[in-house]
Amino acid sequence: MPRLTNKDYLLQRTFLLDAWNHFPGVFSYFTYNEQLERHAYFAPSKELSDQEAIAHRQQVTHDHPSLPHRAGKLYARLHKQASAERDRLAHTPATPLITKSKRTAGQRRIAVGAVARPEPDLRKLALALLGLAREFQAEERGQAA
Repeated sequence: MPRLTNKDYLLQRTFLLDAWNHFPGVFSYFTYNEQLERHAYFAPSKELSDQEAIAHRQQVTHDHPSLPHRAGKLYARLHKQASAERDRLAHTPATPLITKSKRTAGQRRIAVGAVARPEPDLRKLALALLGLAREFQAEERGQAA
């Protein structure tokens, strides 16, 4: 199997960067660990120049030699999933079909997926801590009165 060239890596990273910025839900089709592996290798959540991205790739490959293979397999699955979704949407009629359905108890399934963020959202974390501090302050005022 041919090795991934820097040019191919940058193309794949651009695809993932676009998916992360515009369609992050496609990442939810994968497990938490799979998402973190993809983030570790391709860094789609970071704005990097081509040179920085290649340097990142070299460093992570040096630190984790099997990661490029695992991340490449995940990329292929994501690309296949995105192509299937694109084809499905292309063949979906513009107006929704009205169908009759019977509801049967116990046969309805809902699948839920989550999108893993490679780093914590510091703004949301700060807001949560401020809210917690306000609650503690309000409790102290209530007890002191």
